[in-house]
Amino acid sequence: MPTIVEVGASIEGEKIEGHSRDPLSYRGKQRCNEVDCFQFVAKFDVKSLVIEVLVPKTPMISPSAHIGLNDDIVCEQAVISRLLTK
Repeated sequence: MPTIVEVGASIEGEKIEGHSRDPLSYRGKQRCNEVDCFQFVAKFDVKSLVIEVLVPKTPMISPSAHIGLNDDIVCEQAVISRLLTK
């Protein structure tokens, strides 16, 4: 369960829990690494935790993302992406 603090690092999972001291800003639909998703930005004291790991065959938004159960990230600004479901 590593705490990730590197600039540009990311976590991904089927279910992510988190909070920020400021409200989320909606960025709309985006295409990242050939994956369609909705994006939001969280700012100021962001903390997030993987509470359910990705199921096999789920496309990853960032191929270098940390995907382990209980991996958490602590930062000042985070981009939050959610896969578009068909």
